Amino acid sequence: MAAMPDDPETLTLRPTVIAGHLCEDDFVVIWRGMSIGRIRKASGAPHDTAQWTWSCRLHGRPQGSDERGSGADLDDAKAQFRIAWAQIRASLTDQDIASAHRIAEISPAGSVDSAKGMLIFAVRFEGLKMQIGRTVE
Repeated sequence: MAAMPDDPETLTLRPTVIAGHLCEDDFVVIWRGMSIGRIRKASGAPHDTAQWTWSCRLHGRPQGSDERGSGADLDDAKAQFRIAWAQIRASLTDQDIASAHRIAEISPAGSVDSAKGMLIFAVRFEGLKMQIGRTVE
């Protein structure tokens, strides 16, 4: 099982890797060792529109329309993600969390080793801690 930060409510941004390639300006959001969403720069977005997209989800739970959106920049997208996640988190039971972990464990991209190959920089926002992970060799 993936190592978890001391605070179980910590959100960690980890660079997205697809087919072994690091995706620039693209992050997976990790909570309790599982992926709960993504924040990335919108490809091909006109310069006069929001440049970043975000999406929250929890395995085994349908995604609501207010659980995805766009932001002017990375900080704006992270702030909006945190607001949406706080609403999701407030509704979760221990059983919901256990079920999400079981589903994540059998999902190819669901469970993440958040301690391997990362440096963590913690920042607190509105009671939720968001960390930015940088892959190191």
